[in-house]
Amino acid sequence: MRTRVLFCFVVFGVAAVALVSSSSAATTTRQLSQIDVSTRAAVIDYLRSIHVDPTGVVIQRGSHNYAGAKCPGKRWSCTTTEHTVVQVAPAGGQNAFACSTVNCAVVQYAPAAPVNNTASCIKTGGLSQACSITQSNSTGGDNTAIVYEKAATSAGLTQTAVSKATITQQSTSGSNTACVYQETALSNSSTAGGALTLTQESHQTVTVTQDSTSGNNSAASSAFASGSCDPANPITQNQTLTATNKGPAKLTQKQNAASKGANVTIDIAQNQGVAYGVASGTNDANFVQNSTTTAIANSANGPISQTQSSVNGGLLGTINQDSSGGSTATTTQNEIQCEDAATAGLTSCDTADPDASEAPASLIQIQFGPIKKGLGDSTQTRGGAADIFTIVQSAQQDNDQGSGSSQTEDVEGDCITDGDCTVDQTVVVDGVEYGNFASGDEVDATITCEGSDCETGGGGD
Repeated sequence: MRTRVLFCFVVFGVAAVALVSSSSAATTTRQLSQIDVSTRAAVIDYLRSIHVDPTGVVIQRGSHNYAGAKCPGKRWSCTTTEHTVVQVAPAGGQNAFACSTVNCAVVQYAPAAPVNNTASCIKTGGLSQACSITQSNSTGGDNTAIVYEKAATSAGLTQTAVSKATITQQSTSGSNTACVYQETALSNSSTAGGALTLTQESHQTVTVTQDSTSGNNSAASSAFASGSCDPANPITQNQTLTATNKGPAKLTQKQNAASKGANVTIDIAQNQGVAYGVASGTNDANFVQNSTTTAIANSANGPISQTQSSVNGGLLGTINQDSSGGSTATTTQNEIQCEDAATAGLTSCDTADPDASEAPASLIQIQFGPIKKGLGDSTQTRGGAADIFTIVQSAQQDNDQGSGSSQTEDVEGDCITDGDCTVDQTVVVDGVEYGNFASGDEVDATITCEGSDCETGGGGD
């Protein structure tokens, strides 16, 4: 098996965007990009520029704008969330969005005075889920965005799940808060009379972009299905793929085997746009990524082929922060891969039993978990000793260790900070454990394995 888990940080220059009506313009310490939303045509142009479907867009211009299933009352202007919604509120107004329909996309804008923008996107059905929330407060209101996505199935021999959450928030002196929970569970326990091929593919993506010149940015909490933040837990991405198949002939199990990029991805950019170099509020980013793939195969005659992940798959995490007020980043990545095969009798993946002789004569077991390096290092800037970066990574692989086995683990963690960064890595391959720890203001730590033969590298300065 070949598996590679790697924490990769990329520096992005993400430009925050402020919308403007025909009568007012947004200004901050830095001039914001101005986009006219005074006409429907202008709104459609803007939505297309941020890759949001403008078909049937609903534009709300009122003091209290609400989109969702339960209108708060008579003073509110209410609509549904079947199509993209754009909400523009004047001084003293409020924008609110609560979506659980097939399409969830909203742009909330406060052009003249502080207005609180709140948006929630709850997806608990279907295998294709997408939430897009854009919030802009040109004069200092608070933005809160909540995304909860949960996808699961046990039906079919071809299972594909895609979950996306995109949150963009900008405020001059107000706070930005993003809370996200994603979970995907694909399982299959089919019994075949002949040959069987199972294909499971899952991709989860979270993108959070926050800019505030003097307010605080937080992308550090999970979310509840009720549409509220879960401050007791970090932003969470869970992915579980389970295959338990049997039959008399050829069995093929493919779990995230297509080479279509990382299977669990998160990108958090705080004050990398208009607030870069001038922000004074605090930044807080905290997330955990968990990926578990389990393949169990019983075939009297074989052959058996099991593949987990791909050269470009695995886990990917990105955090970039800037503020004179200090930044905190806490990241956790856990990946577990297990493959087990026999002629009969297996009901669980036995990590304590690597005996390939229990399987048919033809047995191929392959594991990948790589994540490409990206475009650059993670950086925390201008916070001095208040900047703290913590990276914890763990990877575990097990299979039957036969002649058809291929295993690779590559774990990488790096960051550059004005304060202190620590990287704590653990890899266990077929029961053999390796660890690596590094700290400093510039850290690049690695564990690279071929089978259970591992090497540690890098360090901190």
